[in-house]
Parts: sequence; C-alpha cells; structure tokens
Amino acid sequence: SDGITQSVSCSKVFAALMALCKTHSKRISVLGDTIRGGKVFIDEVMRSLPVWRNLYAAHEDSFLKVVRESQKGTKVLQVLCAEAKARSIKQLTAKVPGTKRSMEAFILAVKALLAAVGRADLFWLGTLKHKDLAGNTVQSQMYPGEEEEEEQAEEEEQEGGGAE
Repeated sequence: SDGITQSVSCSKVFAALMALCKTHSKRISVLGDTIRGGKVFIDEVMRSLPVWRNLYAAHEDSFLKVVRESQKGTKVLQVLCAEAKARSIKQLTAKVPGTKRSMEAFILAVKALLAAVGRADLFWLGTLKHKDLAGNTVQSQMYPGEEEEEEQAEEEEQEGGGAE
C-alpha cells in the first residue's frame, strides 16, 4: 500500500513539475531537462503497469488517480515538445520524437490495461488542440515539421470526467 501511495504522490509531483516548468520554459536548459525527465517518468510509469494490472481490482481508485495526474503532466509535456519544435531548438528537437513515442505508448498501454481488466469503458481518446505555452489555441501550421503523429496528440479520460 505504501508503494501505491508513493505512485499517486509521484504522479501528482510530475504534473506539478510539468506545470512549473511550463512557466520557466524560456530557458532552454529547463525545457531540455523537462522533456528528457518527462520521458523518463512516462517510461517508468509504463514499466509499473504490469504490477497495476495485478493490483487493479483492489486499488482501482489509486490507479485512476495515477493516470489522471500523469495525463495532466503529459498534456503540458505535449505543449513543451511542440514549443521546442516551433522554436527550432536543435538540441531539443532530437528528444521530441522519443518523448512523443513514449507518451503514445503510455496511452495505448493504459487502454490495453483497462480493457484487460474489463474497464475499457473508462477510456476514450480525443484530439488535443495545439496550444502555446500561454494556453492559447494555435493553428497546427504554426508548428513547422509537425508529423501526423503529433497532430493527432491524444488524451485519455476516465469515467467521462477526466482529470480531477
């Protein structure tokens, strides 16, 4: 149970750090560390999914909290990746595709886990709007070099209400 509480806390910290880094994204080093660290976090959460599958029945609420909080962080991470590409920061653009792949793999893995435990109804995909760091919706054409994968950034929502 301690590990479950820690997982929930880590996902909340991840979301908070992503939001904090968004406000300091003018500094290239912060942006780079955030993109790199965000990928590492998502990869670690994915590695824990087999354990969550075994614990799901007894800890459904905790798992959904981890996913919701991680989702908040990945939404910000998506914007930071788009910003790095839009600003054509060479040392960061190389990190973006791997980070995007990790986020997509995470979404698909959560979907598969929920389907495996008979709760596919808690999951749906939607297309994220392209937003800048200020939260304003921008046209996808403003981000040159965006690949189709990135134009179809997806989010997961549970229980019809999404993130708390």
